[in-house]
Amino acid sequence: MDPLSITGGCLALVSTVGKTLLGVTAFVKNCREARTDLGSVTRELSELKLVLEVLGEDTKDGNDEAIPENVRTQISTIVSSCSDVLDRLTKVSEKHDGRLGPTRWAVEGKSEVSNLRQLLEGHRGALSLAIDTVALALTREIKKDTDIIREDTKDIKEDTTRILMEIERLRALLPQEALLQPANRSSSLVLQRYLDDLAGFHSERGRFPKRSPGSERLSETEQQDARNRLNRLKFMRILDKISEKLGATPPDLFDDSAFREGKAVDYPLLPGEEWRNPELQVTKELYEDGNARSRSRVPGTINAELAVPVAA
Repeated sequence: MDPLSITGGCLALVSTVGKTLLGVTAFVKNCREARTDLGSVTRELSELKLVLEVLGEDTKDGNDEAIPENVRTQISTIVSSCSDVLDRLTKVSEKHDGRLGPTRWAVEGKSEVSNLRQLLEGHRGALSLAIDTVALALTREIKKDTDIIREDTKDIKEDTTRILMEIERLRALLPQEALLQPANRSSSLVLQRYLDDLAGFHSERGRFPKRSPGSERLSETEQQDARNRLNRLKFMRILDKISEKLGATPPDLFDDSAFREGKAVDYPLLPGEEWRNPELQVTKELYEDGNARSRSRVPGTINAELAVPVAA
């Protein structure tokens, strides 16, 4: 594969991931003992497919030229290495297929797949970092070429810090070389070199290297595409933060205990609150003899519909 053809490599690997996923699913049907072990593998394959599709889209039309050639080459190497991991995963499932498959799986299949799953997660994380790297590099180019985007450089520094933290997490994730089978050690070394180069790339004074002298300035279309990618990354991070909160028990939207006890002070409704809490106004009227009295019914008050005084 052409070392600079990241898009082509990603598209080819998407097809390979699809075939591997089908093969793993078929194997699990015949070897139920492997279902638990391969469940996490199928999830990794699905996430890897999505990452490859996004990276392939983001690097087409020469958008990857915003990053240095050595980093582009390393990304292509990661794509090739990931293909090798998928090939070994397919061979493992084929080797343990058949009548003696379940027995052989318990003896050696579990450990083989465990190594491959860790490598698969490492490659998927490395390619996710490549997406962030391309987006940040294009953002740097936009800041150099135009005055359209005026976000504080603090955002870029925060993104760079986050990438460096993710690099360290992936380094810790990689299995120790002594625990790897010989066939998997080369893929692990490729990942380590890539993470080292990427860390150096993002650590160099927090700046991205300049384009080569012969490179053209970004066109309006390229600028808009880069902005769209950056906004998409920010939106994805917002969704991540929201998803972290979904597991928490939400507070009650409405609690009328204070009205019943006669201790509440009326307050202006927030925009949309009456729509979200249709019982609110009913309860306020029900307990209007208490301390929750609508100011709109108190003559001589300013902005009567927005506030309610405490009853004496």
